[in-house]
Amino acid sequence: MSYWIVAVAIMLAAWFLLGRFLTRFASRALCLAALAGLLILVPYTAPVPGSAAAPPDSSRGDVDLSATLLTLDGKQVSLADDKGKVIFLNFWATWCGPCRVEMPSMGELYGLLKKDGLSMVAVTEEPRELVVRYLEQHPYPFTIMIDPTGELTRQLRIIGLPTTFVLDEDRRVIYTHVGPAEWNTPPVIDLFREALGK
Repeated sequence: MSYWIVAVAIMLAAWFLLGRFLTRFASRALCLAALAGLLILVPYTAPVPGSAAAPPDSSRGDVDLSATLLTLDGKQVSLADDKGKVIFLNFWATWCGPCRVEMPSMGELYGLLKKDGLSMVAVTEEPRELVVRYLEQHPYPFTIMIDPTGELTRQLRIIGLPTTFVLDEDRRVIYTHVGPAEWNTPPVIDLFREALGK
């Protein structure tokens, strides 16, 4: 109940603040409607722990990875060709603070398990030139790819960043996680060793 009181207070404050910048009633109403939509969604969004990966998700079947992605040197590739490996598939952006927080632990996980067959790919929709400049200052050991048209992002229905899928060799989802996670903790590493059959 207290959430809804706060939400109404936010809406009233937003209405008056918007009045200082937007004189047309329709413009104010449109902005307020967008804010209301976001506030309504918040209590129905499952809380996401920031310290661990999510448990296995058996409700999802095979994942369509047929979208065309770009490597950092501009070559067109498809993750559908990366067969026979467990794949850690992460969606991120350079402007996403939680993404930047979790990526060093992703790098540690990859360093530990790449020899055991773990494939790790981080996908962003941002322009390739921007991503290359960012990675010059923040290099990571795993593969970074660009989803130039957002095709893969739409296929997997990504609605928040970071979002991570762990897929088995048959491209079935075995883990999902929305939000940042500490991917280098012993329990999480054990989950991946189990997925890799090690």
